[in-house]
Amino acid sequence: MGVAARSHIDGNRTNPSAYILLEYCGGWGYGSKVLKVKQEINANAPNQYQFHCKPDEGTTGRFEITYFKTLADLNAKQNGTLFHSKKASGKFPFENEEFKTKIVEGAGGNKWE
Repeated sequence: MGVAARSHIDGNRTNPSAYILLEYCGGWGYGSKVLKVKQEINANAPNQYQFHCKPDEGTTGRFEITYFKTLADLNAKQNGTLFHSKKASGKFPFENEEFKTKIVEGAGGNKWE
């Protein structure tokens, strides 16, 4: 049995516009891809989001990004909008042309739909 994956929080901790949950495969070493996504988001919407990163235990191949307007919604895992699913698209989000547009829209207070 492997070591349990640990969640972490970073980004704007004091007054974020919204919250992003990154759930990803812990067994495939997707941590560098999480870092790339956070860098891309911060480049297009600086200091707007608080990131909650949650690696899966083991090898799942999953890489999902869900947008939440409030921390309460994120904690309850309700009213979120799935922005990206590697399972559904077969790609990582930074390979998706809509990625930057959705980041900026979300930072402006528009729920990604």
